[in-house]
Amino acid sequence: MEELGYRTNALAQALASKKSRILALLTNPIDRSLGGTDMEFINGAALAAHDRGYHLVLWAEPLGEPGDLEDLARQGLVEGVLLMEVTLHDWRIGVLSRLGMPTQMIGRPENPESTNWVDIDFDKTVSGSLDWLAGAGHSQVALINQSRQSYDAGYGPAVRIRDAFIAQCKQRGMTGIPVFCRTRASAGLDAVRLLLEKHPRTTALLTLNDPALPGIMHGLSGMGRRVPEDLSVISLLGTPETAEHFWPALSTMDIPARELGRLGIIRLIDRLESKIDGGSAVIDGPELLPCTLSLRGTTGCVQTGIKIQRKHP
Repeated sequence: MEELGYRTNALAQALASKKSRILALLTNPIDRSLGGTDMEFINGAALAAHDRGYHLVLWAEPLGEPGDLEDLARQGLVEGVLLMEVTLHDWRIGVLSRLGMPTQMIGRPENPESTNWVDIDFDKTVSGSLDWLAGAGHSQVALINQSRQSYDAGYGPAVRIRDAFIAQCKQRGMTGIPVFCRTRASAGLDAVRLLLEKHPRTTALLTLNDPALPGIMHGLSGMGRRVPEDLSVISLLGTPETAEHFWPALSTMDIPARELGRLGIIRLIDRLESKIDGGSAVIDGPELLPCTLSLRGTTGCVQTGIKIQRKHP
């Protein structure tokens, strides 16, 4: 076989066995492109699929109509689907269910009927950031969210983090200012300028918009706001890799993106194979994973402006 240069033909094997061992990761871009955090989800899922002898393909194109998804699913190319970018009323879930396509979700709809999902604990993520800011003397905090279009479309993180932010600021007696922002650096620049013109006493920013962060940081500098002496910045759902792209290094609520991608694929494969993976103790049910606070160079106390550079263990 080696002398003849023989290679297995995946399509021929799929026809013979009626199993392609191909899984699809289906995103739903609304008003944004895939960023570094998204790639962490994808890498975690791809590595887990490879370890179990499966291939992972990415469906990243916008799906305007249910028929588009039906055409993709009916081709017989994939055995199961991992859904990302789940919205509160996600029509894709109903289509895949009707077609009998095994599906696992990273994210969840507003009232999930199934337990086939894993997600971020958004309440604990917001709480962790606000607890630290309140302890550091911050009382007026802004949230630079994603676009109004994403929020109106029911994009889970945009809705759940905004709701948690408003509720928890109220509970703590803090002034919370939610701001929508498109996922562009230029939009971040405009958003932070408008924010500080209207609310000049703001001393901290939480962001849920990595693509806009370069513009946000540039805007702060252009308005003479020093980070962290005058204003602290924490990126929600961030990664250490993204944090090191900024100076000073960005404080983040680190998202367990690779673990969520891995867990999603493992549960999908377990469902396909109807067995638990070699005693790996994977729980086939809903699970919320919290983000963890990593303090770097963009967070400081209001009273002193002392720079905090301690990393989370």
